[in-house]
Amino acid sequence: MDNPHLLFRQPNELSEGPLWDHKTNTLYWLDVLIGKIWRSQFTGDQPSDPESWTPSPRVSCLGLRHDGTFIAAFETEIVTFAWGGKPVPLAASLHDPRRMALNDGKVGPDGGFWFGAKDRNHKDGIAPLQRLSAGRCEVIETGLTISNGLDWSPDLKWFYLSDSVPRVIWRYSYDAATGRISNRQLFADGSVAPGVPDGLAVDAEGCVWSARWGGSQLVRLSPSGEVLGRVAFPVSRVSSCVFGGPDLKTLFVTTAREDLTPAEHRAEVLAGSIFSLPVDVPGQPTRLFPVAAHA
Repeated sequence: MDNPHLLFRQPNELSEGPLWDHKTNTLYWLDVLIGKIWRSQFTGDQPSDPESWTPSPRVSCLGLRHDGTFIAAFETEIVTFAWGGKPVPLAASLHDPRRMALNDGKVGPDGGFWFGAKDRNHKDGIAPLQRLSAGRCEVIETGLTISNGLDWSPDLKWFYLSDSVPRVIWRYSYDAATGRISNRQLFADGSVAPGVPDGLAVDAEGCVWSARWGGSQLVRLSPSGEVLGRVAFPVSRVSSCVFGGPDLKTLFVTTAREDLTPAEHRAEVLAGSIFSLPVDVPGQPTRLFPVAAHA
């Protein structure tokens, strides 16, 4: 496997939620603790200088709609907006914001916006996974602690979901006709790689790329959960990844500085930065939320 390349040196506390727009060749990512959205448009393999915008209230996760606008989770609701525009509410989230905060999310193959939550104390299995579809939110799964990276296999037979506190990646049967998940089973536990499973992305061969928070690496897992490869990073908190580029053969990888000690800050001068990683097997295109789905 190739080595990661520094794409943008940034001192973000928690870079997260990378998102690739294949229509405009634009990479988006979040500095999620302050809700800042970053973007860079590519010409070939050359990125533009990053620019940012901070909507209010804070963005937890982000997806794209067919018209290039966003669908996003705020603190208590799901909204849509254009870059720099006023957010328009779509639906209220069903989580208890006193005990939980919304976390990672992604548009699914059913056209719904799937988004998780986390226990604010990072210890209790109280958080749901929800989906916004047909103008309302519904609970898809419960009993999670920190619902994190999520994605689907290219044949749409499987749905993958990280739960970070127990250090597991769950796999569910996915029914493409109904958009339902069932038959939860352990796909990978903490023994497959150092660190905590955070964001993830599934490639065109059905292999799962897992970002390892505290583990300084990405790990590629086969559809049966076997470790196929590891990529080391010069920072400990590798937070998430997304496939992008014109051929979807680049992994864009986010990292973080959150909770580093002063000594770790000095050692990890690139923590919070964005990296790119060339890969041989392409990813799957970003799925888009229907424009009229909230009407």
